[in-house]
Amino acid sequence: MADPRNGKSFLFTFYFIITLTLLFISPSYANESPAIVDETEDVVSTDVAASVTEPTREDTLLHKLEELVKNLTEIVSNLDAKLSESKNEISKSDDEAIGGGGAKAFSVTKYSPFWTERFSFTSAMKLDSDATFINVLPFKDFEGSSKYFAIGDSRGRVYVFLRNGDVLIEFFTTVDSPVTAMVSYLSMFKNSSFVVTGHQNGAVLFHRIHEGSSGEDWNSNSVSMEHVGAFDVDDSADPVTLLEVHHVGRVRYILATDLSGKLTVLTENRTVYGSVIPTSRPLVFLKQRLLFLTESGAGSLDLRSMKIRETECEGLNHSLARSYVFDATERSKAYGFTSEGEIIHVLLHGDIMNFK
Repeated sequence: MADPRNGKSFLFTFYFIITLTLLFISPSYANESPAIVDETEDVVSTDVAASVTEPTREDTLLHKLEELVKNLTEIVSNLDAKLSESKNEISKSDDEAIGGGGAKAFSVTKYSPFWTERFSFTSAMKLDSDATFINVLPFKDFEGSSKYFAIGDSRGRVYVFLRNGDVLIEFFTTVDSPVTAMVSYLSMFKNSSFVVTGHQNGAVLFHRIHEGSSGEDWNSNSVSMEHVGAFDVDDSADPVTLLEVHHVGRVRYILATDLSGKLTVLTENRTVYGSVIPTSRPLVFLKQRLLFLTESGAGSLDLRSMKIRETECEGLNHSLARSYVFDATERSKAYGFTSEGEIIHVLLHGDIMNFK
């Protein structure tokens, strides 16, 4: 779109040139007027009268230039008026946008062909209920990629499916409460893993998934799932929001957090090792370390004493974090968003005794 200020500058320049031309032309015309010299006085008076009554070509040109300057002056005045109106409209639209009068959509990024090197669509599936949680099961193929995925739904069921979207298992967890959290880890037995599900009614259940080859084709596997038991927790507690596995040698602990922020440590024997309530609800645990991010900062857990250390997050400006995810390549980095809708990037350094 053309800028009206460019046209205005051009007209002012042209107007200035015409004015200078008039200033230089007027004296020159007066000086260059032909002298009337004749022998008789009558002839002189007659020529003077003729020069007064009959306009010369220079006078006509001057008159046209004056009209042109007058027209240019009117055009510049109209342009000034339109420019002022456009400025007022722009400022008015800005005020409306700031005040919420009208929201405008805009693009924040563009498609990049390099994305296809990192992300590619593989499959899609649809449940006859609401999907509530998804977990990647710890089974790998010969290329090192994940083979199976588990989805929990609002009816307390778990679906296991392949990358291509084929559903292998539809499993009922023994409670019809929605699955709100899930974690899985490899068992000591070959081709076997455990799945722990947390539910809206506070229940935490223990399941086993076994993979066995079918026929001579080693890549064609049959998967089965069975219920092992329930952890000894209060089923009337708040909904389970977070599950994580912590390894200490061959011993595995299940860390469970509910909506109230209570942190419970469970053993593989399905007993409660201990529980503690931090001042801020844990949102995500750092893998293989008892460090976690909370709504207002970070914390650590000492398994021996079941004591928690907490610290505030610098730069959070008293807003609360709603969700976090740790970077897949650098474990100390995490990304999340706050209650104000802001996307944040945090760094978690140190160990359970000294961290920030």
